[in-house]
Amino acid sequence: MLNNHQVSQIQQASVTERLRWMELILQSLKAEMTPKLTVKPFSPKRFTVRTFSLGQEVTVERDPLYLERGL
Repeated sequence: MLNNHQVSQIQQASVTERLRWMELILQSLKAEMTPKLTVKPFSPKRFTVRTFSLGQEVTVERDPLYLERGL
């Protein structure tokens, strides 16, 4: 907080000097407000593969599928 002596000094200062103080205060506020970027190390998520059976072998004819799509 500012005491009365500091307030009177600010009031008696020139406009240029007061603007300089305001810029200094603004810069300090910007420095405090910038988010601190924390980089988390990448850790791949583990998963398990479950096997399953369709009961019989499935064969897919790809040529007719591609012809239907126009590829």
